Amino acid sequence: DKTIIYVCKECGTIAFFNQKTNEFFCPRCQSSVEVKPLITSYASKLFIEELMSGHVDVRLSVEEEI
Repeated sequence: DKTIIYVCKECGTIAFFNQKTNEFFCPRCQSSVEVKPLITSYASKLFIEELMSGHVDVRLSVEEEI
């Protein structure tokens, strides 16, 4: 159950794709941002979203591949 989420490089929050502007948008930075793709399981993505819905501040650290 592999899925890809896109993480804001500035703050580590999951970014969302805005189809009107064709850009990724970070809800924390309140702007269009540069993102890094992260391959994870759907269960992990769902767990992160559940935490965020309960107002838990989730930040992901994504480093460059070597």
